[in-house]
Amino acid sequence: PDYILCEPATRDPLVKSLRKAIKSFYGENPKESKDFGRIINDRQFKRLSELLSEDCGKIVIGGEIDEKERYISPTVMIDPNPESALIKDEIFGPILPIVEISRIDKAIDYVNARDKPLALYLFSNNKKLINRVVTQTSSGAFIANDTLMHSSVPELPFGGIGPSGSGSYHGYFSFENFSHKKATMIKSLGMEAINNVRYPPYSEGKLKILRRVMDKDVPKPATVGGTLLKLAAAGAAAAGAIYYYSPNTWNQIMGLLRSK
Repeated sequence: PDYILCEPATRDPLVKSLRKAIKSFYGENPKESKDFGRIINDRQFKRLSELLSEDCGKIVIGGEIDEKERYISPTVMIDPNPESALIKDEIFGPILPIVEISRIDKAIDYVNARDKPLALYLFSNNKKLINRVVTQTSSGAFIANDTLMHSSVPELPFGGIGPSGSGSYHGYFSFENFSHKKATMIKSLGMEAINNVRYPPYSEGKLKILRRVMDKDVPKPATVGGTLLKLAAAGAAAAGAIYYYSPNTWNQIMGLLRSK
């Protein structure tokens, strides 16, 4: 995660629990644990090391680094500088800042004031609170009382929103995301005579015809079949409108049809 939001009274017990969990996972010295990884390259190591400065926040757990091994210990920071890269950027490393928030409405405002997260995790048994956070925030995914597990379910779409990503994949969603829906329309050249109304020279009569056919108050059809029916009706309406509003155009069309 990029940060944790918690109430002031929860912070110290949370830090204590995090310290206990780190020890449970990796022992007294995470550097010696075969289960704790290293930073992937020098550039990322340098970027993450800079986040451990006093300008970014106060380290309460970890903070040890070894440039040769590209090792950064599991690190927890409190009182983070809201203007620092620690808070503004995605971390992608073993550094976790804790931000104190007094009320849930302020927590929601905090999330919404920043780039949309790839995932948002809420720990609560209050169903009304869970529903409130789901509906009042925007994120690539949402999980209550767990982390990461949505990415392991093929039936769920995985992806970000806004700066955290575009589109989603997994199962059928991968097919949808990486497939291109090509619009295809095939019509008869015999209708070209009616199309005369959309070509120059333009006139008030043609404008009236187009306005009648493209009436915005007509409900949009929900299916392709409905669209075709609407187009057929529009064609009939256009023919009637041409006959009524623009007799000269009608005569030109009829002349073209007779010539064929």
